[in-house]
Amino acid sequence: MEQTIRLAEIEVSRDIEQERIVGLFRYQDEKLGTKSPQLLLMADIASSLYVYEQLLDTLNDAAERVYRQLSSTNTEPMSRFEKIVKRLNDAVSQFVASEPSEMNWGRVSLYVFEIHDKSLCVSGIGHLSNAFLQKAGDSYRTFDLFGSLDVPAVPDTNKLFSALVCGDMKPGDVFFAGTSNFERLRGELDLVNKLKSLPPVSAALEITQEIERYSTDEDFAGIVISCNAVQQRPTTIAPKSEPQHSGQSMQDLYKREKATEQMLSPSVSNKLVEKDTDDLPPSPRRSQTSFSFVALLAEFKNTLKQRKRSPLSNLGKDATTLAGMRNMGAGHGTALSKTRKRQLILLGATLFLIAIGGLFWNSHTKKQKALALWNTQFEQAQDRRTRAESSLLYGNEQGARNLLQEARTLANGLSEDENDLKEKKTNLLNELDAVAVKIRRNVVVTPVQLASASLGAQPGALRTPFILGGNIYAIDQSAQSIIRVDPSQTNVQRYPFTADSGEIVAAAGGATTGLLVTSGGNALSMNPTTGNTTSLGSISTSTLAAMTIYNRRLYSLNPQNGTLLRHEASGSGFGAGTSYIKQTSTPLTNTSGIAIDSSVYVSWSDGRIKRYLSGAEESWSVATVDPAVTSISSIWTDSANHDRIVATDPQGKRILVWRKSDGAFIAQLTSPNFQGPTYVTGDGEKKKLYVTDNNILWELDLP
Repeated sequence: MEQTIRLAEIEVSRDIEQERIVGLFRYQDEKLGTKSPQLLLMADIASSLYVYEQLLDTLNDAAERVYRQLSSTNTEPMSRFEKIVKRLNDAVSQFVASEPSEMNWGRVSLYVFEIHDKSLCVSGIGHLSNAFLQKAGDSYRTFDLFGSLDVPAVPDTNKLFSALVCGDMKPGDVFFAGTSNFERLRGELDLVNKLKSLPPVSAALEITQEIERYSTDEDFAGIVISCNAVQQRPTTIAPKSEPQHSGQSMQDLYKREKATEQMLSPSVSNKLVEKDTDDLPPSPRRSQTSFSFVALLAEFKNTLKQRKRSPLSNLGKDATTLAGMRNMGAGHGTALSKTRKRQLILLGATLFLIAIGGLFWNSHTKKQKALALWNTQFEQAQDRRTRAESSLLYGNEQGARNLLQEARTLANGLSEDENDLKEKKTNLLNELDAVAVKIRRNVVVTPVQLASASLGAQPGALRTPFILGGNIYAIDQSAQSIIRVDPSQTNVQRYPFTADSGEIVAAAGGATTGLLVTSGGNALSMNPTTGNTTSLGSISTSTLAAMTIYNRRLYSLNPQNGTLLRHEASGSGFGAGTSYIKQTSTPLTNTSGIAIDSSVYVSWSDGRIKRYLSGAEESWSVATVDPAVTSISSIWTDSANHDRIVATDPQGKRILVWRKSDGAFIAQLTSPNFQGPTYVTGDGEKKKLYVTDNNILWELDLP
């Protein structure tokens, strides 16, 4: 069953003041129609300066030129798209080098698409609205296709489009991409349901009408791409024509047969009476310059037969022959003439050349077979690499890992006998390493240092960060002080505290004050302005691992006795705790962290994370990570509206991010500066994370 790709555009122009630049450029070969590759460029720039218009003109010209050059080439879609992206990058690099005006790339969102046959390739920077709906039976799975691009936080103008994804669309799949303002109206437009239930043209028309009905003074641009199955028409097979026989070919065969008989007849004729060939003129039957290998073999065979014949067999037949043999001295003559010797020498040389040629041909054949086998294995490895990228694009990470392992096994088995084969194998292994990085979702970050523990502090002295009133607080055990950081100004203040009741083992931010718990089990209320603390009574023991405040309730985690207690607010403090967990498959011993939105998330120090609702364990788990998680020291999430859960892995020297809705793995954040992150908190609205690591408080972006 064939497949066809259908496109429908969405364009609404309402911005009278032109505060933004919105554009959708489409390139298609009209002669080839829908069979030609279609190239699209979508722009959403939060500025109307002339320099950004020049940038769009440059990209438009480059895209039009490269499309004219490559649209008619029969090339693999990903290879052609890589060439298109390279040409666009070169055009942007030359424009930036020659343009004196400075541009704010944080205002720029640019994405380029290519659709051909059933393949979809995407690359870009910035933030545009998008939704990829993958058909799965009678339902759909929704993906953020742009979110899978490994785009750096600060674009490199020499390589603006630094990442790309390519994959095949299957019947029923739908892809939508639009300007960023679609996200604000995503719910009002009922965007996903329209894409699921309507053809692309109808969906685009209804979305356009809905936007115009809202009467927003903005420009909108979007594209709807769907893959549909097309029933093939039965084809008619033309009858084969009967082969025609030619009488001329039969005559040619007869002539060749007669010529062969004439050539062989002198050699195989009966020679019962011979004269001395040295005394006779050369035979007219064959010239000295002509040579036939078949005739030579026949004469050689006949000569051997004559040598085996006894001389006495000629007695009584020819007296002259007998007398000649006696005069020569029997046993010392020869039956080979000079002509025969010449023929034998030629025969030997010919056989030698045939043997050498046979050896060479055998060696050449073996080499060709080995090269064909090498190319077959190489193509199989490349095919698995491509399928692994496609599986990753559709969210099948386990399938991508399996295909990548098969590709790596095939690639490692390739020989390196010649330089060109070695280079091809090296390039393939590098491509497999690049896919492995995508599967691992490893993101190298550059964190910003906000504060550090006092000079000479013991390892792990800086701990338990929390957010209160927009400021970041952390406990410095070595200096017995509370650190306060304003992240907007990186302004650091320190407040001393007395540790009469022990060290602070847990801390959390409340509505207006901070809550600290000491190793002696005393709860303290902290004034966020002065840092002064007030006792609230005893609520825990020295084995408290973590705590958090949610909906005016305090949740405390005790790994030693395996309890998770919920404390109701009581006056200025909290009352005695009651057990929250009512049903679980795993004891709460060896736990390390707790985070709450509408559900409760608990982590274990061996790397496990479980989710609970109303005290009962849910059927939910996080996706596997490569390399595997063996340690978690803390976890964080802030609300049900923010779909991320974050964990620190001190042994792996990384920070892990999953999606809460289905446990899908988002990214593992690594940095050369990390020595073992231990505690994490964050701000979901600002998309920032704050991590303590080796007595340093880092700030980094939340993916």
